[in-house]
Amino acid sequence: MTELSSFLLALAGFASLSLSMQRHARQAESPRWLPRQKTLRLTGWAFISLSLLIRLSMPGWRIALVEWVGALGLAATLVVLALHYRPRLVPIIPASAIALALVTLVLGLR
Repeated sequence: MTELSSFLLALAGFASLSLSMQRHARQAESPRWLPRQKTLRLTGWAFISLSLLIRLSMPGWRIALVEWVGALGLAATLVVLALHYRPRLVPIIPASAIALALVTLVLGLR
């Protein structure tokens, strides 16, 4: 479960980073994100860092680090595909991914 929550946090991070760029915010037709570029950039990096911390807390940190890099690649690819095919869904990704990550973390603690 922690692997999934780490991936979802990375997905939220990359979606936030993409919305922090003017070009992608316009592409997603979300002009309300433009004034919040610095905040989105900081939260995007915070989510990616948090996903790394979750991965490193697992036993076998060397393999977890390699899995984390793979999860980063998959998350970035999904955001790029969403920007290309469904750009209006990109502003929804961070909030929904964070909510799902919290659910998986709570379920994983049981």
